[in-house]
Amino acid sequence: MGDSCDWCGGAISGQTSKCSGCTALVRPFTGLLQSQLPTAAGRARMNSILAPHRGLSPEQRIAGLMGNAGPETELPRPFRTRRGPAVRWSEESCELWAEVSRAIRVYGRPIPHMPMPLPGGSLLMIDEDGRQNIDGTKLDRPLPLYDIAIWLSNPDRAGAVADWRLFLLAMSCVVRRLRPLQEEEWAGWMDNEGWPGIDSPSVQIAEPIMGRLTHPFFKFIGKQCEQEADEHTSIGYIARDNPRLMEAIGGAPSEAWLEILEHADDEFGRLFRHMVAPRLVVLDHRLHLLVLRDGKPHPIPVTVDPKVWRVLVAWSLEPPGHLGADTMQHLFWCWSGERESWMPSVRQIRSARMLRKAIDGLGENSSAEPVLYSENTSAISVRGKSGLFYLIFPSSEQRKFVVEAVPNEEYLSKARTGGIQICIDVKSDRDVPAGDIAVSYLLALRDDVSSRMAINTLDALLGVIENSEPGKDELPIAEWWHNITVNHAHFDEGGYDDEYEEEEFDEDIEIEPDPIEQFELPEPGDHQALVEMIERIVSDVQRRQREE
Repeated sequence: MGDSCDWCGGAISGQTSKCSGCTALVRPFTGLLQSQLPTAAGRARMNSILAPHRGLSPEQRIAGLMGNAGPETELPRPFRTRRGPAVRWSEESCELWAEVSRAIRVYGRPIPHMPMPLPGGSLLMIDEDGRQNIDGTKLDRPLPLYDIAIWLSNPDRAGAVADWRLFLLAMSCVVRRLRPLQEEEWAGWMDNEGWPGIDSPSVQIAEPIMGRLTHPFFKFIGKQCEQEADEHTSIGYIARDNPRLMEAIGGAPSEAWLEILEHADDEFGRLFRHMVAPRLVVLDHRLHLLVLRDGKPHPIPVTVDPKVWRVLVAWSLEPPGHLGADTMQHLFWCWSGERESWMPSVRQIRSARMLRKAIDGLGENSSAEPVLYSENTSAISVRGKSGLFYLIFPSSEQRKFVVEAVPNEEYLSKARTGGIQICIDVKSDRDVPAGDIAVSYLLALRDDVSSRMAINTLDALLGVIENSEPGKDELPIAEWWHNITVNHAHFDEGGYDDEYEEEEFDEDIEIEPDPIEQFELPEPGDHQALVEMIERIVSDVQRRQREE
């Protein structure tokens, strides 16, 4: 019996766990890139760590996980247990924190504007809107105040951390606020709250890049620097310009990042393309670890113990690919089971099956085998009636796909460097699953000769091809396609002059359609019409195969 796709159930070659359609839906359905998915080696390592503790309570399992943490010297210095004389922690301070925990239990929130002392002399403050700061330094994300209040309400526990101000500052850079989410809201949350491996593709770039969050380590370091970030200088750049501060903080995260900075030219590009998904979240003022349970993300409470918190935070500060960061990544996938996987909602699965049916219905003009576009992206391939081939893959927007055109099938594997990207917007209800939208892209590109009338960008590309000389048959394919890419770029800049002229549509001309695909794209959101159209395509393909 052959392998089947994890999501749609269709037949696959076994080289990947999903067909081309479902692979292209991973980002719209989960908010994750390929680099955020588990690896076989990562799963094996994490399962070997978790295996002795499966079946125990979450607290026991977390304790077992802590047993695999490295020595305390691998933690940043502020996170380590306080040495020397015991820190003075008064009964009055304990009572204040006990009042914080009581207010959260009774009112669901701490009392604003009440100074909350920290061991070592710092003050944590909260304003009316819930924004937090420590000694005037703004915290971008909320701390798990209920857990902290429980711990600090006892006078004998203040020495668990050497520097509470810096430890909590680091924690606020790592955690993400979480509210109760509907099943299909997780993808948007993951996409919005994740961060890149590094915020810039080059160590020389000082300006912040729009839409790119800063890795928590550089946010943590940057917030300790005297220089403030502005529109010309990112907080990541400021942090990277202060290696001595990283050395002072110490620990495995600093060592790893300092080594990367020494080889910046080799590392920055790779890390810039890598995304990291959040793992530590604050829900109801408590710290939680995000894991998969029954195929869906699920927050589990973390043990109220800074010795646990500091390890999880330190791992989260490490660069992608390092041991601690890899542990945080694969905890999500392996916590509930050795082969746990993210399963979309029922209607998303139905949408994925519809897309697979459309791919199969196009026969040799499309393929269920994914095409690798980049290290983070796989695509669906489709051949247009014009003779061009297209790749369809997800964009940063959940309901929009990117299209890359290439001259023939052999060019599909090098579309990233040799293709022409086409921007196509599909008008759709925000509630339409991404699989339905992908079907619209697929069928429109298969019938590109007709759909160009409704897609200006596609019409422009085909027009450039029609008006470029010499033609496709007169030059080697590589040379001809190079000319097309140059002419298309020139056209986009508005400098194609009169070589491209719009022809008036002759209403008397009748276009004889391919008998396999006599279809009109249904209105956006008309799911029943879309299903019926796909069923007609599949039926036509099967009929033709019988006739041949």
